[in-house]
Amino acid sequence: MLAARAPCYAIGIVITFYLYYALSLPALFGFKNRDEHDRIADVKNATLGFEKIYVIGFPGRTDKRDQIALSAHLSGLQIEFMDAVNGSEVPLKAIPENWRAEEDIGSLGCWRAHLNVYSKMLVSGISTALIMEDDADWDINIKAQLPNIARGVQYITQANPNPTRPNHSPYGDSWEFLTIGHCGINNHEYPVTQSPSQTTIDTTIHQRYWVTENDPTVPPPHRRDGSRKPNLSPPVLQGDQTRLVFTPYKFTCTQAYAISLRGAARVLQDQASGPKPQSIDLALSAMCKYNQFRAAAAVYPPLVGQHRPAGDGSKDSDRKEGVSHGAREKAFTQNVVYPTRTNFEELLGGEEGVVRSQYGGEEGMLDEIAVGKLEWFGESLPWGRGVVVDAEQFVHTA
Repeated sequence: MLAARAPCYAIGIVITFYLYYALSLPALFGFKNRDEHDRIADVKNATLGFEKIYVIGFPGRTDKRDQIALSAHLSGLQIEFMDAVNGSEVPLKAIPENWRAEEDIGSLGCWRAHLNVYSKMLVSGISTALIMEDDADWDINIKAQLPNIARGVQYITQANPNPTRPNHSPYGDSWEFLTIGHCGINNHEYPVTQSPSQTTIDTTIHQRYWVTENDPTVPPPHRRDGSRKPNLSPPVLQGDQTRLVFTPYKFTCTQAYAISLRGAARVLQDQASGPKPQSIDLALSAMCKYNQFRAAAAVYPPLVGQHRPAGDGSKDSDRKEGVSHGAREKAFTQNVVYPTRTNFEELLGGEEGVVRSQYGGEEGMLDEIAVGKLEWFGESLPWGRGVVVDAEQFVHTA
């Protein structure tokens, strides 16, 4: 009888050792075990973990569509174009009565184009979408950057406190708005409960930040473009190569942002039926300021920047005609270290090619990296950590 049971015992021992090493070794070497409740790996799919990626632009700007189509192809992304709107063609009856008169016609068209995306999401039941403008550019390592960012968004928004209920989104199911491409942002120096008619400042509430240090894809401070800057006076938030995820207070530009179905419904109600329709970035910024989203998050420095091609600068904007930045000798992308668009030739050169930093090797940064080098869990980007910052830790200057 014992001899008959011996093979069963042996099999049991083998299974026990297999499960021990399968579950222990990944954690030992820094890997995260992915169970049915963990969707982080989905950020590396063709839509970066969102259901759709929409790119807004005029059909006639085939130059811009060609560029972003090539960028998406070389990055393994699947995008859908949404037509921009000429503000002069918006019927007078369709313009809200309280539309701000000082807004230019380009802002009206931009506003309408973004609302068209929200309407499409509601009609089609699109759960989440990443919305980009057609001159957006991103780091070629974006799929390596996003797993850490997704963890940060989950931490900031305190996603899914019930561990028995799986997240449907790799970013958690609590967020409604996430900006990853802006041209300036402020953080909450004081946690606040606000409405457009009332402001209550509570300095006793703590704030969450996701802090990632020594990230080689973070541009040095003097290379960061943007009219707004967050208050980074608490030492834990500082570092020339530190990237942060936090709750946004105010920001400008809509280069790239994600929105959930419920978030889209909130913006549509606020702008189509609310008392203060305005330029879309101001509208989204105000909704963050007054806590009108269930949860919002932002990345700083941003992951997506505005690309400026070489040549005539008057071709940059479709929102404001006649605005020229002069002739540009060299193309560049704001706030991105290894831009996809400035590395087209290298990326088309095959797996043995390299991509180059647009900042050279300054400040101890890598001048170039092999294509695909910064892969998650390989020669990986650093992993962030959650920290809590007290309001009194901020230093305020006049």
